Amino acid sequence: MDYFKKLCHHLPDHIQALPLHQQKEFMMYLLRRRRDENVSMRLYQEYKDIVKADYQHLHPSLLDLSTWLINGNLIKAIDEDDEDAVREVLTEVHPGIFEFPMLKEETCNLILEEVENFEAWNIAKGLKIHRPNSMNNYGAILDDFGFEDVLNELMNTIIDPLRKILYSHMKKLDSHHGFIVSYAIGKDTKLDFHVDTAEVTLNLCLGKEFTGGDLYFGGVRCSNHTNTPPHQGIYL
Repeated sequence: MDYFKKLCHHLPDHIQALPLHQQKEFMMYLLRRRRDENVSMRLYQEYKDIVKADYQHLHPSLLDLSTWLINGNLIKAIDEDDEDAVREVLTEVHPGIFEFPMLKEETCNLILEEVENFEAWNIAKGLKIHRPNSMNNYGAILDDFGFEDVLNELMNTIIDPLRKILYSHMKKLDSHHGFIVSYAIGKDTKLDFHVDTAEVTLNLCLGKEFTGGDLYFGGVRCSNHTNTPPHQGIYL
């Protein structure tokens, strides 16, 4: 009990105001959650180690960014550090929101085929794919099967130069969370309203034949209202 009394001094004031047995219950909850997080992290690392050791890429060329067929006008404008030329490639559909053609269809198809191959490999191995987030039941984290370096290069050579031009008030990008998600009738059909914990979000539409697939923006949120539903008519 003395051990818990010492630990309880580190709890928030509103928890310390509770009876000691409730403080102890709260402390035990924190310890169990930390234990579960540690177990999850260990299992996730073991999964990534298996993938790294055994997975054979269908299109290994995708791990080299120079093979990606990226919009030539965009690359030229970025290489020449020409802000006007960059903005000619983009369409600002709303202040701070831009759309532009980025990848040619051939590269899009290769990425989709690689993801399908990875999913099939996991099934054959009896492994469970780690999903990109708690909201999507279908999809994969690209870093898990070899894309970490190429996405870092994409961030440094394409996305961060765009950030420098379009969002100059933001700091240089230094990390990424690259993933692909899938939507279909009978599977996930939408992603509910949420806030990305990212300075910049780049969404690529890689689908083949489909209808719908619109991307909606529900306005800017401060840290105190990240889960506040958008007002009627605020969607962009």
